[in-house]
Amino acid sequence: MDTLYANGSNLIGTTIMNLIISCFFSTGYIGYFHRLWTEVFSGFDGSQKHRRWQRIQLVVLGCGVGLYLHLTTMFYFTGSIAMVFHDIALFLLIVPFMYKGGFNLLERCIQIAAFIYVWVAHHEGNMSEPHVIIALILTLVIIGLGQVYHDQVIYNWKFGIPFVFLLSFLFWKTLPHVSMNIVVTNTVAWEAIVIFVSMNITIMFFWLRNFRNNRQNKRMEQMADYDGLTGAKSFTYFQSESKKIFENTKRQKSDLALVELDIDRFKQINDFYGHSAGNQVLTEVTSTIKNILERLGQNAQLYRTGGEEFTIIFPDQTIEQALPSLRECWSIIHKSDYFYKGEPIDVSVSMGGTSLHQSDQSFDDLYNRADEYLYMSKRNGRNQITIEGKVRFWENKRQKLLMLGAFFTQPVVDIESNQRKIQTELLFKAYDYCKSKWTVPNDIHVSIATQLRLINDLIDKKHLGYVGLTVSATSFLEQNTLNELKKYLEHNSEIIGLSIEITNFENIHDEAQMKRMSDLYHQNGIRIIISDVSDRKLDNQLQNMLSYVDGIRYAMQNIRVRETNEEVVKNIKAWSNIAKGCNLDFILDGIETSEDVEFARKQVNARYLQGYYFGIPDLPVLT
Repeated sequence: MDTLYANGSNLIGTTIMNLIISCFFSTGYIGYFHRLWTEVFSGFDGSQKHRRWQRIQLVVLGCGVGLYLHLTTMFYFTGSIAMVFHDIALFLLIVPFMYKGGFNLLERCIQIAAFIYVWVAHHEGNMSEPHVIIALILTLVIIGLGQVYHDQVIYNWKFGIPFVFLLSFLFWKTLPHVSMNIVVTNTVAWEAIVIFVSMNITIMFFWLRNFRNNRQNKRMEQMADYDGLTGAKSFTYFQSESKKIFENTKRQKSDLALVELDIDRFKQINDFYGHSAGNQVLTEVTSTIKNILERLGQNAQLYRTGGEEFTIIFPDQTIEQALPSLRECWSIIHKSDYFYKGEPIDVSVSMGGTSLHQSDQSFDDLYNRADEYLYMSKRNGRNQITIEGKVRFWENKRQKLLMLGAFFTQPVVDIESNQRKIQTELLFKAYDYCKSKWTVPNDIHVSIATQLRLINDLIDKKHLGYVGLTVSATSFLEQNTLNELKKYLEHNSEIIGLSIEITNFENIHDEAQMKRMSDLYHQNGIRIIISDVSDRKLDNQLQNMLSYVDGIRYAMQNIRVRETNEEVVKNIKAWSNIAKGCNLDFILDGIETSEDVEFARKQVNARYLQGYYFGIPDLPVLT
């Protein structure tokens, strides 16, 4: 009994020691092998000569060291220590098959040949037996399946452990009674299987930790390297990656094509339809380009390098080879229908492209040349592709202007004083080619300096009371706006005062700030009007803000198109009463006919009116 206990204790102690040695070895080995594999197959850095040397090291680490350990053990070791070293040799030969991709056909053939040689050498005493041949075939099939279902095997315990168990089981449980100076008892075989599986569990911990770290790093890189709006690579990523691509291309003496692309008249899209529409156009154009390049099998990199400007890099291609793909992108974009809230938007792009020249000393040489060709396309009328200084494709039909703008003045009159003009307001209109008419854009911002300059050009100041200007909520709160208005009043004493209409008034949330700025404007004789309240409800915030303004304007034309006459009357009366209760001027806008004047006088009791009835702007006829 004591002898049996002693033998059992020795076996357990020896097995634990073998496990510790094997696992420590496998951890150190896989750390170095993985780093080397990553450098060879996942990085831009390093010369071709250096990377070839690293590839040789990978083959030597996997096959060379495994074969050396097998042969050395065969000649110099026996018993338990021989079993451990042969188990480690088997582990070294299996590790390269745990990596998917990277290795070329020759390298894979060397790895398979080394593995089969070791298998046959160990099974020399029974290699001709059917179950051994079947075991070898099954082993090769399992290795192949490991490549096909790589991620499930490496990153999932329930697949990974059975995978390595089967490989070791088919090897150790089919050995002859004596193999490579090892007496293969059932105990020895199972000990070897436990050690092999334990080594692989150790490296699976490494892979899982590495996988989680890489996934987290990729999330962080995605946030930094990709534009959040369009999904194209960011300008920051472009700056670093473009230089690496350029250096590799020069070193390998291969081709490289670069294209600069710009959405035509993008500022007018933003001004006319609003920034949300602009963002939608950016997203849809990017998606179109990415889908086309992917469909055509292009290994191209798309970057957003400016507001509406993009860069496409085509590695291993000349610009002539990339041109059919560019033409496809350009053609589909300007033929596609783009809509924002049901409104059609005319979208086109201009491009400039070039190939890498031998004289190019840096990526900037290539980039500046493509940029120059892009602006040639813009100067020549837009919606065209310029390659190496020559226009290759363009749209023959006349380009429509997305928006043509015009400023004009319109009076506000007091119908209780024989339609006396109490204020002249500076307004802006845009010609919409899609609707073939002049319209008031929803989101147009003209600086105060520009508006004041236009007052001098458009308004006869000798016959004025107040002059009305339009400012955004943001601009109203800026000290610079107040300074510009004060300066103007100081140099134009014939003007009684200025009146400013605040758009997007709901964006003012700080009552204390509103009170402070209101006091400053009023101290300088500047009246404050809330622009168009027709779509607003009187909430607590607005109620509090009314004590800091002088009037409200109600755009009747906006509500008439969607409400019944009864609802219109009800709504206007409600706001008129609110203004009266707060001692504010109520300006009813949208008066276009004499019937509208009677409507305002008799049905809603409005005193101050504005609209085309009191002055139609002399705008040009366009087609």
